[in-house]
Amino acid sequence: QQFAMGRPTCLWSPGADMSIHVFLSDRDTFDVPAKYKYSNRPDDTPAKLKESLAEWHEAGLSLYDAEMKRSVNITVPLSRTIRYNETQLYAHVRLVRHLGGDGASSGKDNDGSKGGVRMVDVLSKRFNITKYRLRRKVRDEKSLLGGSDADDNTQAKEVDESDDSPLTLAGRDTANDQLLLYATPSLTLQVVDMGKTPQFPNRQSIPKQFGDHMNWLDETST
Repeated sequence: QQFAMGRPTCLWSPGADMSIHVFLSDRDTFDVPAKYKYSNRPDDTPAKLKESLAEWHEAGLSLYDAEMKRSVNITVPLSRTIRYNETQLYAHVRLVRHLGGDGASSGKDNDGSKGGVRMVDVLSKRFNITKYRLRRKVRDEKSLLGGSDADDNTQAKEVDESDDSPLTLAGRDTANDQLLLYATPSLTLQVVDMGKTPQFPNRQSIPKQFGDHMNWLDETST
């Protein structure tokens, strides 16, 4: 966000040429190399970064286009650090504005080399894909209405019997309460049209419900 006549406004104009890049990783921080090519050509798939477990790239997007809907199914392999309860799974999202006619952003990298994007043309967000929840122990009791109290905890799952990681062993232990790591099955991203949101006179007047989801040009903006 930036200020125009003292009022917060979006840096990017409606209809701007965009691409989105999602990197799934077991690291809570994720640095994309300065010379990484955020391509906006549908036929150009960026090289996979070794730090990511899985990736999704979508090109040819138009900012605030109501018909701009994309979806994809991807398989994310769990790393050893996740299975051994040392970290969680994160989605690192980069929404990129492209100004060049060939799908590349104009401007230069921070080090002055060609082919990069300016910091002002990249919006970075991180989302937690996993979270910890307490799973109660299974009680072997019969319900008067039929079935068992343990029905919700005894769904058949495919488990690798050779997997002896802490999370797998905890999942098999139904005799005790266990704090387990659960993954959300889907991630939904939505771009909010700033032109259709309430117009606030300054940053301080923005309610927390809005402000928590807004990114600013710099931390000194007031």
